[in-house]
Amino acid sequence: MNKNWHDKIVLNIEKLIIDNINQEGRMLWRDLVIKKNQLNYQIINSLAYLLKKSNGLKWKFEDEVLNSQFFTEHQEELNIFLKDKIQKIDLSNIYQLLLADDIVWNGEKYVYVVDKQHRDNLGAYYTPEDLSYFLTEKTFLTFLKNNKPSGIDTKSKEFLDWVSTLRVADLSVGSGVFLTSYLEVVKSHVSSNEQFISTVIENLYGSDVDPVALLISEFNISNKYNLDCSRLNLILGNPLLNECEGSNLEELASQNRFYNKSMSIIDKLSKINGFDIVLGNPPWEKIRFEERNFFSIFNPEISNVARKNERKILIDEYKEISPKNYAYYKEYKSDYDSVKKNLKSNPRLKYSLYGELNTYSLFYELSYNILNECGSVGLLVKSSMVKTPANGKLFRHLVDEKHLESVDIFINSEKIFPIDSREEFAFVISSKTNNKFFSLRSGIRNSDDYKDIQEIDITGDNLVKINPTNRMIPNCDNMKEFEFLLRVSKKFRTFDEVFPNVYFGRLVHLTNHSEHIGTKPEDGIPIYEGKFIERYDSMYSTYKGKSYEDRYKPKASSILQTNSKQIPESRYYINQNFWKKISKNYSDIFTIMWRSLTSTTNKRTMLATVLPFMPTAQSIQFLQANDEKKTIIILAIFNSVIFDYIVRLKMPGIDLTQSVIKDIPVPEIKDFDKIVTYKGYKTSIYEHIKVRIGWLYRNDPRVSDLFNSKVYAYKSSKIMECEKEIDELIAKLYQTNDEEIKRIASNFLAYYSNNK
Repeated sequence: MNKNWHDKIVLNIEKLIIDNINQEGRMLWRDLVIKKNQLNYQIINSLAYLLKKSNGLKWKFEDEVLNSQFFTEHQEELNIFLKDKIQKIDLSNIYQLLLADDIVWNGEKYVYVVDKQHRDNLGAYYTPEDLSYFLTEKTFLTFLKNNKPSGIDTKSKEFLDWVSTLRVADLSVGSGVFLTSYLEVVKSHVSSNEQFISTVIENLYGSDVDPVALLISEFNISNKYNLDCSRLNLILGNPLLNECEGSNLEELASQNRFYNKSMSIIDKLSKINGFDIVLGNPPWEKIRFEERNFFSIFNPEISNVARKNERKILIDEYKEISPKNYAYYKEYKSDYDSVKKNLKSNPRLKYSLYGELNTYSLFYELSYNILNECGSVGLLVKSSMVKTPANGKLFRHLVDEKHLESVDIFINSEKIFPIDSREEFAFVISSKTNNKFFSLRSGIRNSDDYKDIQEIDITGDNLVKINPTNRMIPNCDNMKEFEFLLRVSKKFRTFDEVFPNVYFGRLVHLTNHSEHIGTKPEDGIPIYEGKFIERYDSMYSTYKGKSYEDRYKPKASSILQTNSKQIPESRYYINQNFWKKISKNYSDIFTIMWRSLTSTTNKRTMLATVLPFMPTAQSIQFLQANDEKKTIIILAIFNSVIFDYIVRLKMPGIDLTQSVIKDIPVPEIKDFDKIVTYKGYKTSIYEHIKVRIGWLYRNDPRVSDLFNSKVYAYKSSKIMECEKEIDELIAKLYQTNDEEIKRIASNFLAYYSNNK
């Protein structure tokens, strides 16, 4: 379907919604949410009826549509929306576009603004059909491999009867794409017989917190197969919650109160005696109340206040201005405040409850635990579930129990989902069977990659050797990378073992410490930001020359410094006494700093420098070695191409944390004392490195004391040549041959050309 046509119809629908809402004047917040959701439901329901009618089919909710005042008043407009495109309209796409926009009061009337916040709250990024088919097919075939009755012909009635009674669920069903894919898979691999498909449908289950999503699921499945889907099991509610279900689910859903305990459907799930297969793409969100996002719709004046304590004053004042709006805010917030306790009481959740709660991990553990004794689960989740230590307990449980079957890791570079192109997600299959190893594919960008990239087999022991602390999956695209990691992991100790007494830190948080931070030099000490640093460069960029508006706008950019570099001009300044208080445990003069927010697809991933100890924002992490020699050695290791390569293979997501660094294998300190002749000079590897790093910092007087003593004078015509020489020296310590170092460097083609 033409995207522009869908955009056009959504604009027409939004005009219809806005006209209806503005007839009532300015509304209470709760009433506005309810009205918008009711209109979304009525419009999607009406369109579903008209589409069904055009095909000569009866819509399950036909009486509800025909008896509604809304349809009576707007039938002609709705028919005009469809026109000659009536056979091709995609209700899922229309609803997703509606979710992307929010309704706000502009001072005179309500208007739509393009904003994905509601969709963020639902985590409702629907899965492309071709992708959901491949993933569903893999899960189904995995289940057959483990459970197909021996000796039964796959074309026999006995086999068809067995497949038709398999209980299959999607606990965050959305538009029903995974249930539809399951029907397509069984049609392809088992039978397309109409009676067979009808029986399969009777054993499909889907749940969602959004009534409109359930409506679209019902429509998509019934419309695709022209079958009676009245026995399709679609359930409104939140399957994560552990309370007896309430009678007011529809009312709570209409208010977007998805985490209220009465949204629980645990009783309904408990009555089903285990599922054979659970599929889906659960929400990818952190369960926390986002105060500024909430007020961005209802009261931008409050939302625009960055400091939490100042916001609280305005919110408390608003209680007197509008008690009813304040009551909705408190009820909405209280749902989030109490949800963690509620989840901890759920007997089906244990390993996913550690740290900050992520819905994809919670849904995965819940899905795994509602399987029957032979079942399989295949969910599309963020790759952090299999890569980050925060999710380690759940992942390690799956590995230790030998239930993990396969992991396929995708990178979003081709925007499969409308999120950051650097983000990764994974399709993870587990089964209640004993598996000696699991298969891994990584670097998948699209459906063609999914079919072409070869799997590698990994054991739990492999993960222990490669990531001894967290035992999570590295970012290996092929067996060569995995073998390299295994080799260096066996040959070298980890950073944490070689440098056990360094002190890591990330002290200043611009939001959490906002009451101690100002924007003027007289407010305190300058705060260094990640934008200011590069490899061996502490004066990479500055805010000098930027206007006030450009400095403090969202995603503000700094100005790169090329010639005549100066100490960067900061945006923020921290109170000196508060800085002394939070930094009292750090005493070293010099500190190694690196950009925390980075990516494995950047020109370089590890960007480290050295500076005197100073306040740094959360975009910088740092460590102190309390020893000048170790400081120089660590800086050289960090900025080496081999260390950077290992970081790329081991870093989950886009945050280079200390937990990643601690697990990286590094040369021993004593190896830096080896005497070698290099470029005509005979001295220790350490001294060769020190003179070169000293030359790189020759124009930064803040660190000159660190490089005062030199065994010989060094000069280079090019910075790149100097850095390459340091790379060669570090490569000697990693015992890497020329062929391997070239292969490693080839992963940084944006930095090293083929000739280099």
